[in-house]
Amino acid sequence: MTYSKDILSITFKVLLLLQVKIICMGSHINAGAYSNKTITVKPNGNACLECPVNLSSHKFGMKWKYDKEIIFRDNTMIRSYDNIQATINTCSSLYETLELLNVLMSFNDDVFTCLYNSSEAARLKIDVKGIPLVQIKKDTEIISEELELETRAGSNEAVQCEVTEAIAPFNITWIINGVRNRSYAVKNSSHFSSTLTFHPTNTTSLICRVQGPSIETKSVTISIVPISAKQSDSAAAPENGIVVPIKTTYITLKAK
Repeated sequence: MTYSKDILSITFKVLLLLQVKIICMGSHINAGAYSNKTITVKPNGNACLECPVNLSSHKFGMKWKYDKEIIFRDNTMIRSYDNIQATINTCSSLYETLELLNVLMSFNDDVFTCLYNSSEAARLKIDVKGIPLVQIKKDTEIISEELELETRAGSNEAVQCEVTEAIAPFNITWIINGVRNRSYAVKNSSHFSSTLTFHPTNTTSLICRVQGPSIETKSVTISIVPISAKQSDSAAAPENGIVVPIKTTYITLKAK
């Protein structure tokens, strides 16, 4: 009987210690702390990886892992990689963080894990995506989405979609009045220009859309408004705007 009582006493103490440990950990890790997140970053940009462990309450027990290897323990780098530049606790005043600097395309889909007291708190996946600059131009003039491009009715018109800062491969697609018109595949360039020639008869909506596996999808939309030769030659400004001539085309600034 004495032996059984000793076993029960030891079991009770172990359970009590486990409960205390869980409570203590709970004071450091936020409720619902475990998370799987995707962090999107531009190539050569910086990424702030946030671990749901309160920065103010942490003294020791933090670890960051990459490729199943511990790279930081508390504030000390344990293992270095030639392609990783990182700092600890420099991008948040609330939580434990690992800030990656000059992130390379090779980091795409890589996973970093933070642990507190040997318990996994968060798993953070890196998504490296370029953010292309997309512009529609008439000759050399950029057509803003806030403007309407007025053209002579019955004339053939040509506009260019210019893409820069993209990451190949990507597609450029022209959409006219909601209908896909044509698409170009770009395989080995970060800069590309596509020209669309059309014959506007009614108000036309033009969209140039750029999308690819390593870039964010970007679109630019403009409106083409055909006007008669008599209207285009008139020097009178419309009631709600100012007409600015550009060769044989006109851009009307809408009054707000």
